[in-house]
Amino acid sequence: MAHILGDISLISKREHVTFSTSFITLSEVLCKVPYDHSLQEPVLGEDYDLAMRLRKAGYRIGYTDRQMVIHETLGIIKRAQLTCRNPEYAKLENLSNTYFFVRDADLLGFSVLGKVLYNILFEPLNYLLRTRNLKVALSSFKGALLGLTKGIKFLLRYA
Repeated sequence: MAHILGDISLISKREHVTFSTSFITLSEVLCKVPYDHSLQEPVLGEDYDLAMRLRKAGYRIGYTDRQMVIHETLGIIKRAQLTCRNPEYAKLENLSNTYFFVRDADLLGFSVLGKVLYNILFEPLNYLLRTRNLKVALSSFKGALLGLTKGIKFLLRYA
């Protein structure tokens, strides 16, 4: 799989390449950073969470704007369908996403405040507009508050 970090057109059509959300790392590195297994699926932001755990473990994170990642829309459609059928899905997604940001406030600083406010105020509104289901919006709101609480508890425990 030569030139994987260079021009993506150099990848042969016969090669099978798997990426995690725009993230490439050595497997032995993944074994060195702990994951919070207390989170229930669905988890939103696990790629961001991995990047922050790697950063806290002393690894550098690189960035390139020369690559393109294509996300299949089927996953987005399935997620919207699951959310409409089960408000708990919206709660768990917003819980994990908010928790990850609050927990990493030591690296992110005040930018966490904007993300938390977005998750508490606008993400539930977004769910309401997309699903036209008040239960889903309220579940998303509840998830953001739970994620905020869980993140603050983490910070207080390990500060």
